Amino acid sequence: VVAGLGLACVALAAVAALILAAPRPLAAIFSSDASVLDAFVRARLGLCLATISMNLAVVLEGLLMATGRTRAVLLAGLVGSWAGQVPAVALLVVYWRRSLG
Repeated sequence: VVAGLGLACVALAAVAALILAAPRPLAAIFSSDASVLDAFVRARLGLCLATISMNLAVVLEGLLMATGRTRAVLLAGLVGSWAGQVPAVALLVVYWRRSLG
């Protein structure tokens, strides 16, 4: 278990480093528009943090599923989404920016 979590953390760190170090070539996979590439470069820190947190959640979910704690995964997902993510996004949209873009 510890080795698997360690490997997942190493992989997440590598992906995060790639996003931070080379955002323009990564964005070029999806678009050649200069404004899109510039926006991706400006958003690289947020994208990096979102990538790490979302994928770490998937890894930890898989760990619980492997131990047979499926009910805990369901409850954690429901609580995390509705008591954490949804209010956080609502607050950010209202108090930080009036858009998600």
